[in-house]
Amino acid sequence: MKEENAQYLEKRLVYTGFGEELIPELRQNMAEGKEKFELKFEKEISGKKVEANLKYSLSNQGNYFFNAYDLKINQIDKEPLERTFKVSNNETFSLKEAFNLLEGRSVLKSYSNFEKGNEDSKITELQSWSYLDASIKNSKRETENEVDLGVESKNNAIMRKCNNYDLDSLVSNLPIKNIEIPGVKADLIQSLNRGNLQSVLLEKDGEFKKHFIEALPKYKTINIYSEQMVKLFIPNKKKEELKTSEKKDNTEKLIQPGKNKQGNKNKNSQGVR
Repeated sequence: MKEENAQYLEKRLVYTGFGEELIPELRQNMAEGKEKFELKFEKEISGKKVEANLKYSLSNQGNYFFNAYDLKINQIDKEPLERTFKVSNNETFSLKEAFNLLEGRSVLKSYSNFEKGNEDSKITELQSWSYLDASIKNSKRETENEVDLGVESKNNAIMRKCNNYDLDSLVSNLPIKNIEIPGVKADLIQSLNRGNLQSVLLEKDGEFKKHFIEALPKYKTINIYSEQMVKLFIPNKKKEELKTSEKKDNTEKLIQPGKNKQGNKNKNSQGVR
């Protein structure tokens, strides 16, 4: 067993969200020189039992690689949600991010884009939102909009990417308590970027009440839920102010007196019919 290889895989375990409890078992399997092995992991996330099988293999050069992990979310009275997430240097979803994806939310990830030129190649770091599209089933053939994001589907939805989503503006325009405080806003956006269902205090009927929100880049909006997880519609406060202002302006235009050739005789006939 190569110590440097073992230390790297230990860090990879922690980075991917599986903690340190599997490290002794990881080292034992590496010391035995197995060509392939799996580590089993269980945890409760948001009140749901999550199971994962972490897959390792030995290369011809004698180094072990963390290749992928199978993730399953057990649901009461429903079929479990299952997927295999690949692990790579380019783009890897952490355990919590993978959980959020399986639950139908979106995750903002950075990845490397390789551009081949005539003389040399260029690598640029990009960011894009990833989500599972349940309307289209996965297949081996990829189209322009169906891309491999390090996920193997089990008769489920494929993974998609999308851009041009201004989460900052959407969050700023909601009546969230203390959102004007830079630190509060930054922490909230960071949590939403990871695909979390985030609790917030929203102003409603003159008082702040607990709600939950999640990013929805596919439709360039934010989903809002009550404390009981009932989906709601809370108007954008700035849009509402704009609508009120426009309505006031239009009303003033409608009631503005015009010139009347017949003088005061037709005074009561002014206005819109």
